[in-house]
Amino acid sequence: MTINKNKVISEQILAEAVDWANLLEVGLDDSQQIQFEAWLAKDKMATEALAQYYALLSLAEQKAENTGQVIAFNRKPKRSTSYAKWGALIAAGLAIAIILVPQIGRNDDQQAPIHLEAIQTRVDNYELADTSRIWLDSMSEAIFEQTSSSRLMALKSGRVFLDVAHDKSKPFIIDSGDVQFVVKGTSFEIDKQENKVDLSVETGLVEIHYDDVVTAVGRGNIASFDLKDRRLELAPIDESKIALWRENKLYFDNVSLSEVVDEFNRYFEAGIILNDPDLGAEKVSGVYEITGPDAFSDTLAELFSLDVHKNTLGEVEISRTEATDK
Repeated sequence: MTINKNKVISEQILAEAVDWANLLEVGLDDSQQIQFEAWLAKDKMATEALAQYYALLSLAEQKAENTGQVIAFNRKPKRSTSYAKWGALIAAGLAIAIILVPQIGRNDDQQAPIHLEAIQTRVDNYELADTSRIWLDSMSEAIFEQTSSSRLMALKSGRVFLDVAHDKSKPFIIDSGDVQFVVKGTSFEIDKQENKVDLSVETGLVEIHYDDVVTAVGRGNIASFDLKDRRLELAPIDESKIALWRENKLYFDNVSLSEVVDEFNRYFEAGIILNDPDLGAEKVSGVYEITGPDAFSDTLAELFSLDVHKNTLGEVEISRTEATDK
């Protein structure tokens, strides 16, 4: 496969192509399908941009096959048959980050540590040689290493979702600093915060190790470990709500508005500011799309009757609506 270097595509079209590719991964609803077709018709280079993205995926996959590496993409899109013909329509100049992760080799091999980091505004995912999957949320950092007897991850900051391939001879151990999690094959999320660490189990069983105590947590449960009081609390959780950030969504259940804003701000360089400190105590519940600070701020304005405006830095400022004299 070759890349045509004679066609120049704007950075905006390239970025939009990646966004559409991510949406195509999960499927378009009727409204999105109409918008997608309009986007293709608006600019003749749109098709070229998508073609180049899919072509780069093919090139990377070929390299992975030839070199024995495992490929990991930031939300790699599925290839629908309608776009297969674009494989030959390659345009130049696309700056898309494709990460080739060194393969975690044979079970008896000891591998050098791999540094994993997701910068602000981005969610990364990786596939390991044993078919385990790692999703790293925005502003998160971890280090993965394999020894002859175990698979090890040190979660430095942020949160991670893991779908761990079953291997009873080589447990997968996640160390968050104060708490260790041990699994042999399951899917779950770990959220490392300033004062606590949360574990949400989607499938299987996860062991929590702390202070010489071992607690097993099964599917459909969330375990919160208070780092100050050294106390573990268990509660049920809807499995479908676990790690929705992988789908560009956030779920809140009676969470303070200040915490909600902090969550959204991890995804945007120019975020949301609460001008009224009392606003932070308001409670928020529901599932919200991570589409941008403007859309979420408009939703908040409707929920709590707020004033919303954007400052010169592009940040969205939120204040209570001032009462008018009758």
